[in-house]
Amino acid sequence: GKRGKKNKSKKDVKMTPTPQSAAAAAGGVGVGDGDLETDLDLVDVLDLTRQKRREVLGLMVEEGSPFKGDAEEVAEETTLATIAVTLRSLRLHQTLAQMYTLAAERLSSPNPSQYLKEELCTVLIQGYLSHLRVVLNYGGYREQTTLLDNNNKKPSATQTPPPSITQQVTNERIQTLQQVSESYERAQSAAMSLAKYSGSKLHRSWCAHAALMHLETCRELIRCGDDAAAAVVAGGDEGGGRQVLTEERKKKIELKVSFLPRLAESLMSKVVSIGDGDGDGDEGGDHPPSADDWNLYLKALKVQGKNEEAMNVLTNTIYCEDGGATTDTTKQRRKINDQNDVRNHLGSLIQFTERERLEQIAELYTEMDQMEEAADVYSNKLLVRIPDQWSYWIKLLENRFASLSVDGGDGGDVDDDVRKQQYDTALESCQNTVRKILLDQESQIPPPNVPLRGPHLFRVEMAAFGLRKGRLLGCGDDDDSKAVAVLCDAILEYATMFAPLVSCCFQDLRPYLQLLVERSCYSNNGGSDGSGQISKEVTDIFEWARYFRLDNNPSDTTREGVEVVENEKDIKRWRRQRLRAYIASVKIIFEIWFQLTTRYDDYDDDKGNGNDDDKPSSCKTSIDAQVQEYIPSAGEMVQHWENALNLGSNPKDGGQKEFLPGDDLILLTTQLLIYSCRHNQNESEQRATYVLAVTLHEHAMMQSPFNPYLKIAAINVYCRYNAIGRAWEIFGKIDIRQIQLDSCSYLILPHLLDGGLYKEAIKQAGNIISLHSTTNEDVGKFMGKSFENGNLDKGQEMITWKRYEMGQSLQLLQAKGLIMDLAPLLYHGGSDSNGDDNNNNPIPPSPLGILHGLCGGDEDLPRATKIVYDSDNFYAAPSLLNLISSPNNTNQTTSTITTTDNDQSHAAQFSDNRDLTINQFEILVRTKHPIPRARSISRAHMHGILTRVILLTHMSKAPKRGKVAKHRSGDRLDKRCRSLLRAIQHGDDYIAKQEEEGCVDDDGRPNAHLWKAIFSLSRVICAVTAGIISENEGTTTTTTPPPNDSLATREALCIPLLKSTTTYLTSAREQFELLSDNHNNNATTNQCREVSRLLAEYVVTLFTILKTTGNVFSTFGWGKRKRNTKVGAGALADVAGALCALVNDMQNRMQAVLPSLMPLDATTTGGSSSTLEEHQPYNKGEELAKVVTSEIESTVENLVGSSLPMKSLYLNTEKGRETLGRVVNNMVKGQRCMKERVEPFLLQMTQELKAFDVD
Repeated sequence: GKRGKKNKSKKDVKMTPTPQSAAAAAGGVGVGDGDLETDLDLVDVLDLTRQKRREVLGLMVEEGSPFKGDAEEVAEETTLATIAVTLRSLRLHQTLAQMYTLAAERLSSPNPSQYLKEELCTVLIQGYLSHLRVVLNYGGYREQTTLLDNNNKKPSATQTPPPSITQQVTNERIQTLQQVSESYERAQSAAMSLAKYSGSKLHRSWCAHAALMHLETCRELIRCGDDAAAAVVAGGDEGGGRQVLTEERKKKIELKVSFLPRLAESLMSKVVSIGDGDGDGDEGGDHPPSADDWNLYLKALKVQGKNEEAMNVLTNTIYCEDGGATTDTTKQRRKINDQNDVRNHLGSLIQFTERERLEQIAELYTEMDQMEEAADVYSNKLLVRIPDQWSYWIKLLENRFASLSVDGGDGGDVDDDVRKQQYDTALESCQNTVRKILLDQESQIPPPNVPLRGPHLFRVEMAAFGLRKGRLLGCGDDDDSKAVAVLCDAILEYATMFAPLVSCCFQDLRPYLQLLVERSCYSNNGGSDGSGQISKEVTDIFEWARYFRLDNNPSDTTREGVEVVENEKDIKRWRRQRLRAYIASVKIIFEIWFQLTTRYDDYDDDKGNGNDDDKPSSCKTSIDAQVQEYIPSAGEMVQHWENALNLGSNPKDGGQKEFLPGDDLILLTTQLLIYSCRHNQNESEQRATYVLAVTLHEHAMMQSPFNPYLKIAAINVYCRYNAIGRAWEIFGKIDIRQIQLDSCSYLILPHLLDGGLYKEAIKQAGNIISLHSTTNEDVGKFMGKSFENGNLDKGQEMITWKRYEMGQSLQLLQAKGLIMDLAPLLYHGGSDSNGDDNNNNPIPPSPLGILHGLCGGDEDLPRATKIVYDSDNFYAAPSLLNLISSPNNTNQTTSTITTTDNDQSHAAQFSDNRDLTINQFEILVRTKHPIPRARSISRAHMHGILTRVILLTHMSKAPKRGKVAKHRSGDRLDKRCRSLLRAIQHGDDYIAKQEEEGCVDDDGRPNAHLWKAIFSLSRVICAVTAGIISENEGTTTTTTPPPNDSLATREALCIPLLKSTTTYLTSAREQFELLSDNHNNNATTNQCREVSRLLAEYVVTLFTILKTTGNVFSTFGWGKRKRNTKVGAGALADVAGALCALVNDMQNRMQAVLPSLMPLDATTTGGSSSTLEEHQPYNKGEELAKVVTSEIESTVENLVGSSLPMKSLYLNTEKGRETLGRVVNNMVKGQRCMKERVEPFLLQMTQELKAFDVD
C-alpha cells in the first residue's frame, strides 16, 4: 500500500493533537511564561465547568485530525482490544464507548458474513457495556434528601431545595441528565442491533432494560426542565446562565417517553413468551424466562399503567418451581441438569420463586389501592411461609389500617364512631393473624427451641400503633392514657418472654421504650412542667426491671426445684439465660433513664436555661435520684462479669470467637461510671473515673479480644481524653477493610486531627479515596459480568449504588478536605535533612511543607500547578476545589445565582454512608458524631482561595522605575485576580450564611474571625498585584484599576485591609483564650484539641498567605526592613505580630499541658503504632502515676459501691495494677505525642513571624 505522498506540503497537515483533559490543555500554556496568551489559563480549570472547557478546547482543535485511520484498522478486534486497555486505565470511558460505536458503524452491512457477524456482535457487546460504564461516572441527583441526626436518630430536616437552590443546580443537572440519556440511548441502539444479528433473548432484554432506564432519565429531564422554566418565570434570569429545555427539545423527549415503554413491552413479550422455541441461538426454549426477564416485563407494563395486565401475568402466567400460579404441565420446563446447561445458556437461569411472586402481587395490590387484598396476601400466604419476617408484619399493619383517614371520600369529616369501628375491625383482623400464626407454630412437632419473635413483637407494634394514631382517631387524654398502659403491658410481656432467650430483646424494644417515655410524660403530665416527676408506667417498668434482675442473678449456680443432678453443659445454658435476662433489665432501665434526661434537657432548652449534658439541672438531679434505687452498682456488674467468664464457648473447640456472654456488663458499667462522674465529681476525680473505665475496657479486651464493641467503646473513652495514639492502635485491631473504610472511619478520622496525628489522618483519608477509586473499577467490571450473565437487576443495582451512594459519598468529600488541610503538616519528625551541629546533635529541619502542601515557600508554584492538574481527577484530593466553582462566564460581573445556595444544593446531594448502628451498645452515654458536611465545603472554599493566591502571585509584575506594571482586561493577570476575588466573595457569603444559621462549626471554634482575616489578607494580594480589591459593582472600588494607578494608590488600598486583618486576629486570639478558660471539664484535653485543630484548619493557611504577601511586598519594595519607612510594610508587620501572638498562645497552651514529670516510654516518640504487648513496663516511681492511682483508690469505693469495692475485685491484683499502669501511660503518651507532633510547626511559625519585626 501507499505510505503517503512525498510531495505533500507540511501546510496541508497541521499536527494539533487533542488534549487529554482540560487541565492538561490549560497547563499547556506554559507556566511561568507571562506573555503567552491562550484561550485557557490554569485558573480556568478551577472556574469553568468541564463542559465549558470542552467547548473552548473544541474551538482550538481543527476538524481535520491526522490520527484518523482506515476503517479496517479501527474496527479490527485486536486493535480495539489493545486501545481499550489503555482507555480503561486512563478512565476515558466515554472515548471508549465512542470508539466501539464508530467500529460498529463501520462493520455494519446489509448481509454480513458469518465471520463479520461474530466480530460485529463482539463490538456491539463491548459498546453496550461501555455506554453503561459511562453512566457510572455521572453523579446521581436526588429529588429529596433527609439528613438524620445521629444522636437521636430522628430526621433533623427534610431538605427540599427551595427555588433558588433548584435554579443553581439546574445547569449541571440538566447537562448530566442529557449525557446520561444519550448514553442509554446509544446502549439501546447497540442492543437492538445486537439482538438483530444474534437473535438472542438476552440481548432483547438488554435493549428493553436500556429503554426503560432511558425512559426514567427522560422523565427526570422533563421534570428538571419544568422546574427550570418555573424558576425563570418566578425570578427571572438576569445572569443568563440558566439552561431551559426548548419546546422543540421537550417535544422530542416527550415523544420518546411515549414510545420507549411500548418498545420495552414489545421486546420483553417475546422474551417471556413460552413455546417450543423460536430459533434463538442456543436457547431453543429449553428454559423458562428468568426472574430478571419477568421483572423487566412487569416493569414495562407498570410504567404504562397497565397494572391489571401485570396482575394477570403474576397470577396466571408466571410458573414457579416451588409452587406457582399455573398447573399447566406444558409450561413447566426442565431444571438445570448439569454444568453444560449453565455454560451453554446465554443469560440467567435463576427463576422466579413463589415468595418473590407473592411479594410482587402484594406490592401491585398496594399500587392499585387494593389494600385489603394486599393485606390478605401478607396474612394468608407470605406470613404462613415466613412467619418471622418483620417487614411482612409491618406491611400487614400498614395495609390493614390504610383505610383509616381523617376525612371522608367526599371531603367531609368522618364520624368518630365510624372511624373507631374501622380501627377496631382492622385491629381484630391483625390479632386474628397473630393467633393463627402462633397456633401453627404450637402444632409443629418438634416445637422450636425459641418461640418466634415476629408475632409477639407485632403485638407490641400494634399497641404502639394505637398510641401513635390516637390523635388521628380523635382519642382524648383518657384514651391516650389507656393506650400508654397497653403499650407498657405489651413491653413487659415481650421482655419477660424473650429476655432470657435472645440477646436482641432490648434492641427489639428500644424504639417502643422511647415512645413510652414520650407519651407517658405527655398523657400523665409526668414532669412536663419541669419537675422531673416519673410517670406511673415508667415506674412500673423500673419496678419490673429491678425484681426481674434480682430473680435472674447470673452468679447463682443453684437451681431451686431441680432434684435431678444436671451436667455442666445444662447448668451453663441455664446461667447464660439468667445472664441475658439480667443484662436486658439493666439496658431497659438505662434506655428509659437516658430518654427521661434527654426530654428534660429539651425542656430546659425550650425554657432558655441552656443546660448542657455535663451540667446538672434540677430536672436531671431529680431523675437521677429516683433512678438510683433501681439500678445495680458498678461493682455488682463487674463481679457478675468476672463470674461469667467461664460461660463462653471454647474457641479451641470451634466455639464462638467474637463475643463472651458477659461483655455487655463491662459496656454498661463504664457507661454508668462516666455518666455518674459528669455531675458529682471534680476534674481530678473525673480523670480517675475515666482511667478506671478504660482500665476495665482494656482488661475486658484481653479476655474477649474479638469483640468489636469493646474496642469501639475504648476508642471513645480514650478520645474523650485525647489519648489518640492508643485509640489509633485499637482502631487498627478492629480490622476495618473494604467498604467499612467508608462507613466506619468516622470513629477515628476526626480524632486523629484532634490528637495531632496528621500523618495517620492522611493515611486513613488516603485509604478512603483508594477504596472509592478501586470500587469505581470493580463496579464497572462486575456490572458488565452481571449483564453478560443476565442478572440485569443486580447490574442496575450496582449502577445506582455507584452513582448515588459511592459517587456522592460525604466521607469521600471529608477525606479530600483532610488531605488538603494536612498536606503541609506531613512531617515524620527527626533530623531528616539538615545534618548535625558541632556536637553531633541532629538539627531539626523546618517541618512545615517539607513534603507537600502550600506553605509560602519556593515550592508553592509547582505544587499549586499540580493541584490544578489533579483537580480534574475525581479520585484525587484536589478535586475538592471543583465542588465550589465560580460562574461559568468569567466576564460576568453579576450573577443571580448565589454561591451559598450552590453550596447547599451540592451538600444536599451527598450521601452520608456512615454506619451509625455500630454504636447501638451506647445507651446511657452516647458519643456525638456530627455530620462533616459544612466543614468539608468550607475546606473547598479555603483551598480554592489559597491556590488562586499562589497562581496570582506568580503573575505579579514588579514595578519598573517606580511605576506599576500595567495590565489589560482579560489578560492572565486580570483573569486570575478576578477569579480570586470571586472565590473570596463566595467564601465570605458562605461563612456569613453559616454564621446566620449557627452551623459554622460544631464546637464554636473562632473560625469567623480567622475566616475574615483570610479574606482580608487575600484581598491585599489583589490590591498589590492588580490594584483591585472587589469585583462587586456599585461599591466605591471598581473592577479595573483606577486611572491614577500607582504604587501609592495600591499601598493605600492595602492599609485598611491589613488593619482589619490585625483586628480580626486579635479578636480570634481573645476568643481562643475565652474558650480555653471556659472548659471546666477536661480542660487540658480540650485545650490541646483546640490547638491541634486551629493549626491544621486555619493557622497554616493564614501563615502561608501572610508569607506570600510578604514576598509580594518585597517585590514592590515594601520589604520587612521598610516597616518604619513604608506604611504598608509596617501594617503587614502588625499582622505578623498579631498572628505570632496567637501562635504563642497556642504554644503556651501546649507547654502547660505536659509537665516534665509525666512518664513517657521511649516507644511513643513519633507516634509509632506499638501494640499493647510492646508497651514498656509501668514505672511505679513516676509522680503522676502515683497521683492518678491514689485518686482512683480513694474514690473507687464511692464510684463502684461500698458493698463491693472495685479494688477488692480487680485493682489489687498484679494484673490489674499492670493494666492500670498501661492505661495511665497511654493517656500520658497521647498528650506527649501530640505535643511532639504539633510543637515543631508552632516553633517554626513563631521564628518566621518574628522576622517581620525588624528595624
